[in-house]
Amino acid sequence: MGESTVCLRARASLEEIRSLKREFDFAYDLASYLGKEDDIVRARELQGELEKKMKAIQETLNIVEAERLFDLKRQYDSQTALLRKAGLLETKKEKSASGVEREIFFITGIDGKEYPMPSYKL
Repeated sequence: MGESTVCLRARASLEEIRSLKREFDFAYDLASYLGKEDDIVRARELQGELEKKMKAIQETLNIVEAERLFDLKRQYDSQTALLRKAGLLETKKEKSASGVEREIFFITGIDGKEYPMPSYKL
């Protein structure tokens, strides 16, 4: 089984953080050694960027953990199958602007309008 999109994004974010951390370490050492105001400002900017990226990856990892803990993909598939079996979930073919055909799942409401079934994307 392949890695989920969220895992791939987390892996890419981690590489960005590692690179930024190396850049921060260099800027910090330079600021500490020379004590120039420009170097200190740059080190602080990098520190802020690093903290922001660390917070973002933590949120991503929380999503991955929730997905694993609550087995969200299995629940989604189970609920989709239940709606299909009950005859509530319908499908139709639709072409995108680029001409790619895809299957759309939807539920027809009591008002006669079609409501799309959300896809499972994290």
